[in-house]
Amino acid sequence: SGVAVTISKRFLLYLINNHFITDVWNNSEISLTGSIAHPSSFVEYNRSVCNVSKQLDIPILWQQGIFGNDTRVAILDTGISLNHPALNETLSGIPRIIAKWNFIDNSSNVVDDNGHGTALAGIIGSNGKYGYQLGVAPNSLFLIGKILDSAGKGTIEDLIAGIDWAIENNA
Repeated sequence: SGVAVTISKRFLLYLINNHFITDVWNNSEISLTGSIAHPSSFVEYNRSVCNVSKQLDIPILWQQGIFGNDTRVAILDTGISLNHPALNETLSGIPRIIAKWNFIDNSSNVVDDNGHGTALAGIIGSNGKYGYQLGVAPNSLFLIGKILDSAGKGTIEDLIAGIDWAIENNA
């Protein structure tokens, strides 16, 4: 587990010297590589990105009836397009997004203003409806944690908070 804190250098050295802390990182910036960064195009992008399922031979799992039923997947990224027809419900028609939080501004607004999180969600769990291809686990449930902004940038602090939140929500 991790925690983000602001403490004095003296107290930090005390904690390290007494083995209360195993690792220390500055709250540095993290960013996407290969960001879409074109919100108007991510809907079309998501129509073909799910070819990943075929490349990974996922149809073999589908033939065995394995669709990720009730699997909770935390997507810690740029958010999600909340009304996307292939992402707002599972293949079985169950509402998919079971928890959401924006760690950048501490709100429930997880609208994807970049497109990367929506594309990733499509690879993971597109329900295959309305002309979209099936994602790897079309019956999985989503926990959406927005940890990256419209430019695909965030902080280590928000990433750690997102991971802790995902674990607390049984991802």
